[in-house]
Amino acid sequence: MSIRRQIDARNAKNGKNANGLYSFESLLEYPSTSALVHVERNLSTLSLKTEDTGAPNEDDNDVQARREGKKMRMEAEEDMRKRGVAILEEKRRLLNKYIQQGKASITLEELQRYNSYGDVSLDLKVSEYLLREYSRQSLVIMARLPPSNEGSLVPLRYWQMSKIGITILETAAQMCDAIVAEFQRQGLHPIRDAVDYTGSMRRDITFDFSYVLPAAMAVPRDTISSATVQIFARTTPSKANSQLNSRFPISAAFKPTSAITWSVLFNPGNRGDERIRQVVNLGLNGPGGRADSKSNDEQITIKTQNGLNAALNELWERLLQYTYEPYAHAWNFAVPSMIPVTFGPSPVRNVAPAPAPAPPALPAPPPGMLPGGWMRAQRRRQR
Repeated sequence: MSIRRQIDARNAKNGKNANGLYSFESLLEYPSTSALVHVERNLSTLSLKTEDTGAPNEDDNDVQARREGKKMRMEAEEDMRKRGVAILEEKRRLLNKYIQQGKASITLEELQRYNSYGDVSLDLKVSEYLLREYSRQSLVIMARLPPSNEGSLVPLRYWQMSKIGITILETAAQMCDAIVAEFQRQGLHPIRDAVDYTGSMRRDITFDFSYVLPAAMAVPRDTISSATVQIFARTTPSKANSQLNSRFPISAAFKPTSAITWSVLFNPGNRGDERIRQVVNLGLNGPGGRADSKSNDEQITIKTQNGLNAALNELWERLLQYTYEPYAHAWNFAVPSMIPVTFGPSPVRNVAPAPAPAPPALPAPPPGMLPGGWMRAQRRRQR
């Protein structure tokens, strides 16, 4: 290839013409008198704008369309947001109305409107909300009670019994707080000194179920009008020693109620309707109670939250549900006022007498000999 062809090829590759000039340079090389129909030589009036014919160009139409579309989407999203807020407020209103005034206060129109939202049923929503609130409150209360080693928690299945459960647990927690406060008032440690001193408290709570029934309605025979619960809390030397002898020494992070035991007894002394004892024992012998009942005539003592939940579940299913379901929302039970703690030295336990010493062992008899063997031995010695 000749040198000129090489130069022309290189220029073509770089966007230059045969004269080695760029296209715009060759264009400006023409004299001003040349006829150039596609370029306006008057650079002072050179413009890239389209001719103004009074109509917007295509790009402006696209921009305007995008703006209109964005505006419509924003308006639709705002409408959806407002509708969602309105639905949420209506659902919350119906939930609160159900909880405060009962299921009978919900009209058919309100129930149909709630069902149109596509959520779970209102009954299930109320149950989930109140049982979740019960779990939250009981978890806070259990942190004040003595530690327990329950593996899996037996849940409370009926929200109607949550007020009873919270009242019992809060009463037990306040009793434990009072016992710890009494030790501190005496200048004693609630765990170290619980070996030699005992603090205890006993409280009875009577739950009146029938006061929410209509005035003209008598208590049906298939239910009960009330139930009495006795709560007992006391320090025990065995729990105090167990805490002191554990591999985790007592520190500032210790739980001051670790030497206390608490228990709940329905119908103490087997007073009142015997069906309460039978139903509670049935629940405690179930999968959650893990109780060992000596007889059906004796009320099993509840010592854990699992046992309490199991007993409340059975009470609702077998004695309370069919009568009190429309009225259980109105139950309101208060924690009883605290009484002074019974405090004093730990009782001296009767020590079993030491077993009598065993009699001394008799010497072992000599080994047996064959007949005449002793005589032969004697003759040998005489010889």
